[in-house]
Amino acid sequence: MKLKVFTLGFFTVMFFLLPISAIAAETPADAVALPLETDYYTLTTSERYTLIHEFVVTNKGPETAYDISVSVALMDYSTPLYTARLREQLMPWPDRITTDEYGRRVAYYHIDELAPGQKASYTQKYVLECGGISYHEISAISQAGYEGQMAAQYLLPSPGIESDNEEIIAFAKEIAGNERDTYAMAKAAFAEINSYMTYNPEDTESSSPNMGALRALRRAQGVCEDYSKLYVAVLRALGIAARQQSGYLYLPEEHDEPPYVDEEGRLNLDSLRHAWAEFYLPGKGWVIADPTFTYSFEVDGVTRKYINWDYFAGITKERRYIFFREESLNEDKALKFNVGSRNNHRVEGSINGYLLPGSQAAYFNDLEGHWAAEAIMRLAEMDEPLLQGMGNGMFGVNGLMTRAQIVTCLQRLMKSPPAGPKFTDLFPSHWAYRDIGSAQQAGWISGYPDGTFKPDNPVSRAELAQLLVVIFKLTEPEPDTDIVEEITEGEAPGGDFSEIAGEESVSGDSAEIVSEEAANREDGEIDGGDDPEEEGIDEDAPPLAAVPQPVFRDLGQPSYAWADGPITILFKLGLTQGTGQGYYQPERPVTRAEFATFLDRIISAQKMAEENVEEDIL
Repeated sequence: MKLKVFTLGFFTVMFFLLPISAIAAETPADAVALPLETDYYTLTTSERYTLIHEFVVTNKGPETAYDISVSVALMDYSTPLYTARLREQLMPWPDRITTDEYGRRVAYYHIDELAPGQKASYTQKYVLECGGISYHEISAISQAGYEGQMAAQYLLPSPGIESDNEEIIAFAKEIAGNERDTYAMAKAAFAEINSYMTYNPEDTESSSPNMGALRALRRAQGVCEDYSKLYVAVLRALGIAARQQSGYLYLPEEHDEPPYVDEEGRLNLDSLRHAWAEFYLPGKGWVIADPTFTYSFEVDGVTRKYINWDYFAGITKERRYIFFREESLNEDKALKFNVGSRNNHRVEGSINGYLLPGSQAAYFNDLEGHWAAEAIMRLAEMDEPLLQGMGNGMFGVNGLMTRAQIVTCLQRLMKSPPAGPKFTDLFPSHWAYRDIGSAQQAGWISGYPDGTFKPDNPVSRAELAQLLVVIFKLTEPEPDTDIVEEITEGEAPGGDFSEIAGEESVSGDSAEIVSEEAANREDGEIDGGDDPEEEGIDEDAPPLAAVPQPVFRDLGQPSYAWADGPITILFKLGLTQGTGQGYYQPERPVTRAEFATFLDRIISAQKMAEENVEEDIL
C-alpha cells in the first residue's frame, strides 16, 4: 500500500512512532498474570488529580535526637481498574525502597540528628487518573476457579480478616443459604452487612488491637474499615476471593468548599480517608463493592434501612475513589509512617493528605524551572518511556549521554530486530548488549576501525547531529515548498554510521570540553536557550519551517568539518539554534537535557507529518 506523505524535509516512518499517553502502572516482576475478560467493564467520566502526602518529623524533646529512622508507605505498584497512576514524585528521594511480593512498597529515610524543635519534611506526589466504572454481564455463572497467588493471597485469613473464625463462617453460611453462584453470594453478603451494621463515627478514633471483622460482627457497628473487613471476611469464608482497598472517598459535589478546601485551594483529605472492598469473579476480574453506605428513613418512630445499590458493582459520576494501598488507613499507624531515634527522644511524625486537580508533579526532582523540562516530561510520559531517570529521583539534566545510552534510547523508538553485537569490547554482561546488537544488525550504527564500540564514551554534539540526520533521514527543506515522498507502509529506515563511529569521531578521551560557564548555561543549550526574546526565536513557527542559512562561527573546523552538513540540516529544519551567540560547539559532549530536546522536537515533527498524512487520506 502506497501513501503520499507531506514530510517537510524528512522521511516519516509511521510504524515506529510511540503515542504520548499515560504510563501504565508497573507491577512486580514476579506477579502472577490472571486470565480475565477485558470487556467486562467500562471506565467512565475520568478525571486527573494529584494526590499529595506531606510527612513531617519533629523533635519535640529538649535535647538533640540522633540516628533517626523514618519509614513511609508508598502507593502500591498495582492499582485497581478505576485508578491509574501516571506519575510519581518523591521529595527527597528515599535512601532505599522495599517492595514485598504483593507490590506493597515502603520508603526509608535516615536523619543523622535533629535539634530540639527542628523539623524534617517528606513529600509524595502521585498523578492519578480516577473515574467511574460500570460492569457488563457479570452475573453470569462461571465455572472457573482460583489458583496460585489469587488463592494464597485473597482466600486465606489475614490480620483483621478472620475468615476462618467459626462465628464468621456461620454468619456467612446463613447469608448464602443454598446459593453457590459467586456474584449472587457477593450481592447477598453486601445487602446483609449493609443492613446488619450501624455506622458509628466514634470508632475512627479507636485504638483497639482487636479491630477487625470479628469485632465488627460482634458489635454490629463501626466505620468503613469495619464494614469492609467484615464483608471481605464473609466472602472469603464462602470461598470468594476478596480484598480491602484503602485511600480516600472524594465527592466532588459535596467537597468543593471549606472545611474540605483550604485557603490554597487544596482539598484536605484528612477527613476523607476511606476503606472499601473488591471481590473477584472467576473468568472476569475484580469488582468494587462499598458496603458502608445505607439509606435510612424513620417511619412512625422506627428507623428503616434501604440498600443503596449504587455502591455495589459500580462507581457513579458523583464519587471518586482515590486509591492508595491495599490496607486500612484508619489506624494509629495510618499510612505506616514510623519514626524512631537511637536515644529515644520525643521524635514524632505527622501526616497530611491533599488533592489537587490536574497534574501537579514532575517525574524528576531536578526539572523544576529547567529549560528542557517539558521535552523531558513528554518523552517520559510515553507508553514506553524513551528516557528514564538516574534511579534516585533525578533525571540528571547536565549528565553526559554515552554511546550506549543513546543507542538504547533510539532502539526503544526504532525497535530493530534483536541481535548480538560484533564488537570486541562488548560482552553479554553489558546492560546495553542487546540494544547495540540490534542497532548494528539494522545498520544504523557501526564501530571504530579497531573493531570496538566504546559504549561508555560520551557522544559529541557533532556526532549526535550526524546520527539524527541519518537515522531519521533528515534533508534540507526546499524553499517555500513541501517535499512529497512516497513511502511503503512498514518500510524501515536504515543508514551507516561509519562517519560518526569511526576515526573522525570524538572519543571521550579526546573530546574538548568548553568552559564550565558555557556548558552549564540554562539559556544557551541545544535549543538556543528556549528564550525567544534573547535568541529571536519564533515560538509559533512550524518545527520544520525553512529558515535562513545558519552562520555558526565554529563550523568548518578541520576535525569536525564532516558534521557541518548535518548541523546545517538540523538548523534549517528548526531543530537547533545552537548554544547562543552564533556557536554550535560541535566538540562538546551532549547532555541528557540536550538530547531529550533534540529527540522531542523530531518526534513532534513526525507527529505533525503523521497528522498531515491522515488529513491527506481523508
